[in-house]
Amino acid sequence: MAIGSPTSGRRRSGVCTIVFPSIPFPPVDRPGSYQPSND
Repeated sequence: MAIGSPTSGRRRSGVCTIVFPSIPFPPVDRPGSYQPSND
């Protein structure tokens, strides 16, 4: 459930790291930067 869901990804840095290994931290701070459709 967490994986594949942008909402959970930005909430949990761990999940974000799995989905986006290239940018694990930036996405958490700026979700709209990598996932504009998340909103």
